[in-house]
Amino acid sequence: MRNADPLVYENKMIQFIRNELDFKDWVVWLMFVPYCIYMAMVCYYFCVFTTDESQYHLGFFNGKPFSVVLRVCIIVFTAYFFIIELRQIKLFGAKYFLTPQNYPYLVIYLLVLFVIFEHSTTHFVGLDALRLAQVSSVTTLLLWANLYYWMRLFSNTAMYVDMINQTIYDVRYFLLLVVIEVCAFGNAIMILNYIESRHYLVSSGLSTDY
Repeated sequence: MRNADPLVYENKMIQFIRNELDFKDWVVWLMFVPYCIYMAMVCYYFCVFTTDESQYHLGFFNGKPFSVVLRVCIIVFTAYFFIIELRQIKLFGAKYFLTPQNYPYLVIYLLVLFVIFEHSTTHFVGLDALRLAQVSSVTTLLLWANLYYWMRLFSNTAMYVDMINQTIYDVRYFLLLVVIEVCAFGNAIMILNYIESRHYLVSSGLSTDY
């Protein structure tokens, strides 16, 4: 390649390939790598601090020093990703909102901000520990699912991601039947569990209402 004819680089296809490679590098270093760091911080914060009730509602800049640092870093990274989304909205206009793949990003960032402020501040929505843990678990699941989608960026994993997606699509009707079966047994067990729990509370004297 050192002795290649410079005119080769004027070929339209060569220019396209070089631009695509440059674009992939840009996406990897400016979006994928920051997203991995962001995801690691959020997952650690959710697993360690949002599950510790002694750290609830202490104030954004109060609590354990490392939790404060994590909160600030998460806010900074969230703002960084929001800026990227705003630039895309400015670039593509209304077409941005016609692309379904864009909505998970916005939902994830909003949920992360919600959990951070709900956990650290005293004047927000006022969710209890259980409800906040439920929101945190959904947010974490979305983060991992989005990382799975990011794997399409690399040639070594893109094939497997597409294969899994196609397999799920091919068995979609079977999955529908599985969901129906799970809901059927889950509904029945939920009712039985509620009756048994109420009976236990009454028999143990913890409740007089049956």
